[in-house]
Amino acid sequence: EPTRLPERVVVLHVVAGQGYVFPASVVVAEVESLGLMLDEDYLFQAFPGQNRQRTPWFGLASMVAPGVFPPGAVDRIETPGVALFMRAPGPEEGVVIFEAMLDTAQKLVARLDGLLLDERRRRLTASTINRLREELSAYGRQVDDSNR
Repeated sequence: EPTRLPERVVVLHVVAGQGYVFPASVVVAEVESLGLMLDEDYLFQAFPGQNRQRTPWFGLASMVAPGVFPPGAVDRIETPGVALFMRAPGPEEGVVIFEAMLDTAQKLVARLDGLLLDERRRRLTASTINRLREELSAYGRQVDDSNR
């Protein structure tokens, strides 16, 4: 019986500058233009190849509880930012999913003129990115070893 490792969750935040918010309608338009799709719970999901028949790679939620983007209300709501989140193990290697999520977050930062933060809501630095890559690689090796 293989040992089951605890799930690893990685979160990145794209936020407006201090004292600013994003109109939800603008966030939704940009997120959809990047290929993410709204699910039945009103959260965005990134599907590999935009194939909804497959398991989503990562999700995106508003930083305003409960984190959803209800279609009839996006013109009336604002958010200080969004959280992108992934779980490992997932449908693909953790580093591959992380790179896709990071790429999406960086594109959102550029399109929304936002800031990219880590899970502790500190500026995401190159060293933090490298640490996350290393942790996900090590986690993937542990998963592989536990399945042998």
